[in-house]
Amino acid sequence: MIEHELEMVPTSSEDKFESWLRKLVARFGLRITLDSSLKTYPGSRHWHLKKGNERGTLEVTYLPGEKRAWLSIHENRNAPWIADIVGSVQDGTDESV
Repeated sequence: MIEHELEMVPTSSEDKFESWLRKLVARFGLRITLDSSLKTYPGSRHWHLKKGNERGTLEVTYLPGEKRAWLSIHENRNAPWIADIVGSVQDGTDESV
């Protein structure tokens, strides 16, 4: 699994982070297929994002207690569209920020 820290994203509150996430979803034509938490990170929020009927799942995790967020990509769930989103978010060109 590959993880990318979200350093240029608002993590000061869950509302701000979720607003950023919803803008990202809208900008890239994604859909949220899971909204839950991770047992390994109590208090976390965890989402699965998909693009239409294309293969691949981009995972997003927000840990409010640490004001930390990251993207996760499992090898068996990777797809070309994921790299475009990760690159946009990491290089600061993501207009959702």
